[in-house]
Amino acid sequence: MAKITHNILILLTFIALTSCDRPKGGDSETKRPTATTPKSAAASSSTSTSSKTSTTSKIGKKQTSRNQSTKTSSAPASTTSSGTSANSTASGQTQCLPNFVPLVEKLKPTVVHIATRSRRLVPSIWGYREYHGGGLGTGVIIRSDGQILTNEHVIHEVRQGNGVIKVKLSDGSVYPAKIIGADPDTDIALLKINPDKPLPTAPLGNSDELNIGEWVIAIGNPFGLDYTVTSGIISAKNRELSRDPRKWGRWDYLQTDAAINPGNSGGPLINMKGQVIGINTAIDKRGQGIGYAIPINMVKQVIPHLEKYGHVERSYLGVLVQPIDEEFAKHLGLSDAHGVLVRKVLKGSAADKAGIQPGDIILEFNGKKIRNTPQLAGEASIAGIGARVPVKLIRSGKTMTITVVMGAHPYASHMYSSGMPGTYPPFGIIVQDMQGTQQSGVMVVRVIPGSPAARVGIQRGDVILKVDGKKVRNLQEYQQIIASLPPGKKVMLLVDSVTSTRWVLLPIR
Repeated sequence: MAKITHNILILLTFIALTSCDRPKGGDSETKRPTATTPKSAAASSSTSTSSKTSTTSKIGKKQTSRNQSTKTSSAPASTTSSGTSANSTASGQTQCLPNFVPLVEKLKPTVVHIATRSRRLVPSIWGYREYHGGGLGTGVIIRSDGQILTNEHVIHEVRQGNGVIKVKLSDGSVYPAKIIGADPDTDIALLKINPDKPLPTAPLGNSDELNIGEWVIAIGNPFGLDYTVTSGIISAKNRELSRDPRKWGRWDYLQTDAAINPGNSGGPLINMKGQVIGINTAIDKRGQGIGYAIPINMVKQVIPHLEKYGHVERSYLGVLVQPIDEEFAKHLGLSDAHGVLVRKVLKGSAADKAGIQPGDIILEFNGKKIRNTPQLAGEASIAGIGARVPVKLIRSGKTMTITVVMGAHPYASHMYSSGMPGTYPPFGIIVQDMQGTQQSGVMVVRVIPGSPAARVGIQRGDVILKVDGKKVRNLQEYQQIIASLPPGKKVMLLVDSVTSTRWVLLPIR
């Protein structure tokens, strides 16, 4: 019986939706009638018996007030020809669903199909073998001269060795692309093609203005199926994704239930104003309808780095902090558990020079409300070296704002492990001390694309245990060994990776 009732409800819902009158003239809405019209309500009222009039009148006033309140609060916003949601009528009798056709027609030409092919040497039990790889992804045109935004992981294999990138436009034309810059930590990359004519571009919106529940669409090439359009809503904001504890954390991601599949990576997530508000990047394979996009405001901060340097010049605040839980928040007199508590300020750092002290509670950084430790670290890393950043904090119960001039991160790409800023790092790798562990060695934090290390398959997160037969316990010993070696010499390195420990032979450049 329950199953029959359920099926009847589904049928009635389908009939109600399919019977909606679509406005003429291409308006981006579909009207859905409510269950009770004014006419039927009046008819129902007129058949009431006189003996129940008094009681019904009293109850009816309360119900009318409640219904009016509900209609007012649940009425969707008005729909424009670009596809935004629509207001219900003055009587509150219709609701509107968005029509995505205008958005798709406008933005489809700005979305591109990306295909990569690559080859590089990888270690095997017989020494080395040539690895051939390739992949598919999506991109979005952000400049009419052919600048394209996508995910770093879409073109990662090409960056690690020899390879080619092909970009296909919506008109079917295909162009070779070169990499302007890429950042694995935020998973953002910039490509450039040389088109025959100016290309249509997608406007970039403001992801900070998004509300949970807003309609969005994703355009991409899942499994090679060109220009697939899916729709959904913003399911959540400020999702933290940390795929590998040895890498930079990923913070502030948008969550959506618009279908995202392999091949969608690098494609745009678009709001009802026709603006790109995110770059689709990941899915949660544990369930359906859980996809993630990089907020476009984060992308906007990274783009200038990629255009100027080809990578992100990471900045640095120089504090060690801890999260604030509900108990701490109550003790400190905070309205909610947000912000972070400074437990140590590193000597000589940007925070030290600006006067930040242990015990300060950082509430905002660069105008953004700080919720947790990874967010502060992430925001500080992309603020920009030399940038003047306002930091709102509480000290001894008083709220104040301090301006911090951001310094360079100790492990920024220009501060190579050789100790000689601005020089090419030995073997084409940048390393740092092992952190939070007693393990000996130095960890690879960056591999220069096309370098000797990249060609033999060394990756971020690998650990260098020995150099030239000498055990490496920390960064200082690594630098001392490197300094004692003549330029051009081939050196054996013992490398510990996730899957194996192996020796590689590399020249010092």
